[in-house]
Amino acid sequence: MQLLDLSQTIAVDMPRFNPTWPTPTITPFLSHTQSAFSGQYSGVTVEISFAQFVTSVGTYLDSPFHFHPDGASIERLDLSKLVLPGVVVHLAGLTAQAPIGPDVLEGVEIAGRAVLFDTGWSNYWGLDEYFTHPFLTEALAVALRDGGAQLVGIDTLIADDPHNPRRPFMRRFCTPMC
Repeated sequence: MQLLDLSQTIAVDMPRFNPTWPTPTITPFLSHTQSAFSGQYSGVTVEISFAQFVTSVGTYLDSPFHFHPDGASIERLDLSKLVLPGVVVHLAGLTAQAPIGPDVLEGVEIAGRAVLFDTGWSNYWGLDEYFTHPFLTEALAVALRDGGAQLVGIDTLIADDPHNPRRPFMRRFCTPMC
């Protein structure tokens, strides 16, 4: 099985869904130098970092609880359902704020898989254009859910249209799993 690392590095200047949310902070809690003189280690030093950030930044996984109060929270997810075969749907040439509908699944085997949408928008990470990303529609959520997709990923800030506060994709896709 080929493993793909889709993560973005958490950093102070990383894009956030809402610019008024606090920026991430990552500072040494215990440096190598401090650990050498701490009396807790012998012949080895450690670096222990302190990280503070709101969730839903960078690369993240939403649990059903994120949109459904009775859904499973992150610590209650079955890890065996998170490591599974995947399929990448390549969507080159999309325009800013383009809706992505169920037609993109034509001929794609999604049952039991993680379906990853490669819009190419990760190329805009750190740029203003990153915030004008394409988005997954409610109709696509229904097609994925009804087709048996187990997990969905996308290379944008969020899966939904950021201008639609109802978050139809997220709410609809996870409904039966909540």
